[in-house]
Amino acid sequence: MILYIVNKGKNLNKVNQDNIYTALGDWLILGQQTGFRRKEWAQDRTYLKKFNDIERNIDNSSAAFILKDFEFRAKGNKRLNNFSQQEINRSSIVNIKWRFQKNNDNGQIISYVKDLNNKHICVVEACKRIRKRALRLKIHHEKPIAVYSESKHGNKVTSYIDDVHIKTILQEAARKEYNIKCQKELSAFTSHSIRVGACVLLHAQNVSAEDIKFRLRWRSDTFRMYLRNILPLAERHKDDIANA
Repeated sequence: MILYIVNKGKNLNKVNQDNIYTALGDWLILGQQTGFRRKEWAQDRTYLKKFNDIERNIDNSSAAFILKDFEFRAKGNKRLNNFSQQEINRSSIVNIKWRFQKNNDNGQIISYVKDLNNKHICVVEACKRIRKRALRLKIHHEKPIAVYSESKHGNKVTSYIDDVHIKTILQEAARKEYNIKCQKELSAFTSHSIRVGACVLLHAQNVSAEDIKFRLRWRSDTFRMYLRNILPLAERHKDDIANA
C-alpha cells in the first residue's frame, strides 16, 4: 500500500513535487518503523477548522513533529551540522525526539538507521525529504512539518496533512492493492492503522515483546491488542510444527 502511494506521488511529481501522495508516502515510510500516533505528526481536520490552529502540547508547542525533532548524524553516530544541507546529505542516522508522549516518557529519543538494501523505504531518506519539503515550503521552525502543497484557484497553497487525508488515501490504496470493495472493511483503514501496522510488522518478524514495547514506546503489554491474524504468522507456525 505504501508503494502504491509513493508511486502515485512520483507520477504527480512533474506537476508538483510536494503533492499529497509524495508527502504522505514519506510519512508512511517513517510511520512503518516509528508506529507514531496521529497526533504526534498529523492534524485533526475538525480541530483545525474549529479552532483555526494546530493541536498543541501543555507548553503550547506543536503536538506534531517540528524541524528540531529530527537530528541527523553520520556513520558511527558522528555529530553533524544540522543547519547544513550538505552535511545532512551524508547522514546515515536520524534521531527522533518525542517531546510529549501518552506514556509520559517525554523527551525520549529513538534512533533509526539508513537501509542500504531497501532504499525505497529507508526511514533516514524519508526524513531527509520531509525536512527538505518543510524548508522548501517555508514552514516556521515551531510549526508542524507534515505538510504538502496543492493548487487552489491557480495558486500554490501549503496545507497540513490531516486525518481525513490519511484515511482517504489509505482506503484508496487498499481498494487498488487488495481489491477491497466492502466499505465496512475499508473503514478499518484510518490514521491509527499506522501504529497498528508497525506493531504487526515487528511481531511477524518474531521481535521480542520487550523490543516491540521499547521501539514503539509502550510501557505496558497493551500492544498485544493490536496483533492480527496475518499469513506470515501462519507460515511461521507451519514451519515451527514441521521442525519440531
